[in-house]
Formats: sequence, structure tokens, C-alpha cells
Amino acid sequence: MSGKITDFFEKKTTIVDEKENKEDESSINNTKKPADIKKPTSKKPAANKKTTTTTKASKKRKHESSDEETDKEENKEEEEEKNEKFENKKLKKPNKVEEEEEEEEEEEEVKKDDKNYYDDIEKYFTDEQWKEALKDEFNKPYFKKMITQLNKRYNLKEKPIYPPKDEIFSAFNYANLSDVKVVVIGQDPYHGKGQAHGLSFSVKKGIAPPPSLINIYKELETDINGFKRPLKNGFLEPWAKQGVFLLNAVLTVEEATPNSHKDFGWADFTDAVLKILSKQDQPIVFILWGGFAQKKEKLFTNKNHLVLKSGHPSPLSIKYFVGCKHFSKSNEFLKSKGIEEINWNITE
Repeated sequence: MSGKITDFFEKKTTIVDEKENKEDESSINNTKKPADIKKPTSKKPAANKKTTTTTKASKKRKHESSDEETDKEENKEEEEEKNEKFENKKLKKPNKVEEEEEEEEEEEEVKKDDKNYYDDIEKYFTDEQWKEALKDEFNKPYFKKMITQLNKRYNLKEKPIYPPKDEIFSAFNYANLSDVKVVVIGQDPYHGKGQAHGLSFSVKKGIAPPPSLINIYKELETDINGFKRPLKNGFLEPWAKQGVFLLNAVLTVEEATPNSHKDFGWADFTDAVLKILSKQDQPIVFILWGGFAQKKEKLFTNKNHLVLKSGHPSPLSIKYFVGCKHFSKSNEFLKSKGIEEINWNITE
């Protein structure tokens, strides 16, 4: 009897083992890796149905996540493609449209700065000697008030202001304070378009000489041997580079309106400049043409300097200017002091 019972349990155990083996095989088949990956040679531990279900759910989530990432990538590529098409379309715009858009953008940028357009005027002094000598003037009430006035006139947009902001102090930037040999005082800048550039009596390249400058050239023809009057060139930069300080008493003006800025405060500033020049040890020639300039004579108290006076070269007062010989007299004085003379020639 005991032998039969033993046989019964052995058979039952064998059936259970076979059933578990079949479940193991089924579980392994359900969780096997893709065909292109080699099947592991070692036998996996038996997994129950719960593990199989979890594995399937996990794979499903991974698959869904992968699909979402793929969709995102595709959307990103589509967006980039759209942007590229848009940019290409922009590039194909007619030049006229493109230029108009650029002009509008530039106008917007200018509008942002209009309110305080002249606030940074000091930075256009590039010569360190002048900048140091005039640093106190920049902080005085009259100078700040003058900047306010300039900003106000600029923002009204009624008339252009000459010269351009970056050329207002041209006379100061051509020669160091210690290199000034001759000072020629004018009244205010030329008020025609494209004329003024920060040097008294001078005009920009390509601009015909104005009447006063033509008369200056005529005087040079009779005063300096070999001087040939240029007919089309009124750009006096060669003088400025040699130490001829071409200073207007007023440094800005509005188009077609002479003396429009005479009450802004520039006269206080340029008087301070002339006082600084008068205090210099090196001999300087001060040329004063016309009644306006001659009022500045009181500022020159240093006996080392030479002051020359005559009428203004304007056609209205030419008879008081002709024959003054200020150019040869300036060179004679400089030579007597051991200073190199000025070459007054201006080529076409």
C-alpha cells in the first residue's frame, strides 16, 4: 500500500514539474528580446503571470514614450522647415521693400536717442590735452543749459543743425593744445547743407569755396609767393594739421539761419578756449577779422603772442581786408621765434 502511495505522489510531482516547466517556457517566450538580439544562453528564472503583465505594461509605456518623442522630433523638423521657408521668402523680397524696412528700423533707433541727442557731446573731443584743459567747462551750468537747448532744437525737427555732432569739435582734434601756432577766429558755421565741418572758413571736400574763402584765397595770391588759388577746393584741413586753429565763436547753426545759436552759450565756451590759448607759453598768432572777432582782443593778455586785425573777408567789407598780408606776417613772427612756418598752399 505504501508503495502505491509513493508512486502516486511521484507521478503527481512529475506532472506539477512538467506544468511549471511549461509555464516557465511560456513566460520566457512572452518576454523574449527582438530577433536581431541573440537569445541568452542562460536560463531565466521562472516568472509568474504578474511579472509578465508588468513587463508588457512597461514595454507599452516605453513604446508610447518613444512615439511621443518621435512626434516631437517630427514637429520640430516641420517648424524648422517652416522657418527656413519664411527666411528664404524674406530674402527674395524686392530691394525697395527691404530698404524701406531697414530705414524704418533706423528711424526707430534714432527716435529712442532723440531726447538726449547732444548729451554725449564731450566724447567727440579726441585730443587728450584739450579734453583735460576744458574738463571744468563741461560741468558748468551754462554748458549744461546749452546742451538742453541743442536737444530741444534737435527734437523739434524744424531745421537740420550744422555741423554734424561728431564734427563740432574738429578744430580741437587736428592739433594738440601745445602745437597751436595760429588762431583764426570766425563767427559761426556756414549754414548751407554739407558745408560746415567744424573748421572756421573751411568747407567739406567737394564743396565750392564760399565768397569769404574766395577772398581769403585772393589775398593769399598777392601775399604768399607761389600761392595758386584753388577754384574748387575749400577744405582747409592742411592748415589745421600744421597748427592753424580755425575756431568759430559759435560752434553750431541751423540750416539757412545764420547766428541762430548765438545765444545758446557757445560764446562762453569759446572765450574759455581763447583764455586757455592766451596762457600758453609758446608764441601764437591771433588773427582777428571783422568787428566781432576784434572784441576778443581783450582776452589776449600774454605779451608773447602777436595779434593781427583787419576787416572781415566777406564781400560786404572786403575793402577793409584786402592787403592785410596776415599770412606772410604770421610766418615772419613764427620764424622769428624759431617756430616752423605755415605752408598756406591748398591744392585742388
